[in-house]
Parts: sequence; C-alpha cells; structure tokens
Amino acid sequence: MNRALQNQVEAAVEALTHVGFEHCQASVVADDHDEMNIFQNQVNLFRTVSKSELTLKGIVQGRKATRSVTVSNELDLTGLVEGLFEDAQQAPEDRANAVSEGVVHDYTDGPMESDKDQMSRRIKELFGIRKERHPKVNLNQGVLSHKRKRTVLASNKGTFLRSDIGWYETFVLVVGQEGQKLSSMSYTGGTCRELNHPLHTCFQTEELLSSAAKQIHTESLPSSFRGSALVNPVTVLELVNYLTGQVSDQALLANASMYVEKVGECIAANALTIRHHAKGPGVSPHS
Repeated sequence: MNRALQNQVEAAVEALTHVGFEHCQASVVADDHDEMNIFQNQVNLFRTVSKSELTLKGIVQGRKATRSVTVSNELDLTGLVEGLFEDAQQAPEDRANAVSEGVVHDYTDGPMESDKDQMSRRIKELFGIRKERHPKVNLNQGVLSHKRKRTVLASNKGTFLRSDIGWYETFVLVVGQEGQKLSSMSYTGGTCRELNHPLHTCFQTEELLSSAAKQIHTESLPSSFRGSALVNPVTVLELVNYLTGQVSDQALLANASMYVEKVGECIAANALTIRHHAKGPGVSPHS
C-alpha cells in the first residue's frame, strides 16, 4: 500500500548510513485532503490537496541532527544527507541520543477514499437546519474534509513502521446577527471515521447554533455575585490540551512548563480523569 513511500525511506536510510551516521532514521508522511470549504452559508470551494514530507535523523558520536523537507522530483538526497552530517558534527554531544530499535508494526484504519456525494449531502443538511431552525445565525466559515495520512518510518537498527489511516474532519465558525447586532464568534469541530450522522448532531454543532442566536442581544449583570462556573465541552478540551501540553516531556525537559517544579506532586483534583484513546479517528497508535 505504501511501496513508493517505502522505497523513499529505504533509500534515505541507506544514504544516511553511507555518509557515516552510526544511528539513523527516516520517515515519509504523505497527506491527501479532499476539502469542501464553507463561507457565508454556502460552499465556496472544493479542492484536493496532496503533499509529502521527508524527515531525516542522524546520530554520530552522540551528536544528533534532524531535517525535514518537502518531497519533490528535484529532491537532492545526497546533498541533503551530507548537509545533515555536517550539522551533526557541530551539534552538542549527548550519549543518550538514539533511534528506535527492532520495532515492527503495520497499521491500517478508516476510509481510504472520500465519499464526495455523502459529503455534499451532509453539507446541504447542515445548511437546511441552519435556515429552518436558526435563521439569525450565519455559518461564517467552515470545512468538511476527508483526510488520508500514509506514514513509513525506518531506522538502521531494525525498526520499520507503516500506517495508512483515513478519516473525516469538520469545523464550523458561527456568528449570530440581527440588524447591526452581532454575537461573538463561536466554533466547534471534530473527527470521525464515517459520515453516518448529520453534521448538526455532531460535536455540539446545533447547541452552538442555538447559543449564538441567544448571544445577539446581551444584558449587563445588575451586580457582582458568587456562583459556580459551567464550562462547555469545547472549552474543556482546550483546558485539557493545555494541561497535557504543560506536563509533556518536551515542555518539562525544556523547562518551559509551569509545573516543572511539581514533578512527582499532585497538581489536579482526584476527580479528574484523562483517558488517551489511541485508536481514535485519524490516530496512528505508534510514535
């Protein structure tokens, strides 16, 4: 399924080894998108976008260098790996630098081709719901897309990973309007394997349309008060993403996390549970 990508990766690993790297790794990621773009309550663009990116990693005497480039017919692989070798020789030495060893996995999931007729039907349904139930709300911007990501990764230490995943993705940004009065901008979106349900029933989309209409005419609170805060699901996702980013290895190792002095300590309430769904739409369950 990824023969062309596999050939590119194998050629890259061979070139990295030939130039003198003791440890090396190469990966190619190919992205294909079919997109229907929404602007002001209508589809204003349909396009197909494809791109491939090659990422190289080389280690020599504990010194590591990496580069990523767009794959094209003009790609000079020899010049690229020679430049990478020069970069590595100038890098700081760290004996902990290494590449993956002996991991072999092949993963396939989701629809590999877009159903353009189904995409069109779901967009028309959403337009109809907006016009019938929420006429004061505009679908200001949005996109319904099918995405496919093919990945091949290999190292000179026996690791070989392949994945081919497809999924659908949607995003809408809405604004309520009556005369010169406008609501704030609100958005929602998400990913799914199939378009089995109307878009307005997914990712709190209809709730968003309803709330945007209610935000057109606002009133000031008569006085200050104390009370509980209700946080909507989209905001919860943003807060959780911020939290997981703060406690990620990258943020902690770079001393860029606000919790860098809290390692080993409890920083959240016991009631908080975060579950990683490794087989979600658009996810390759390996790194």
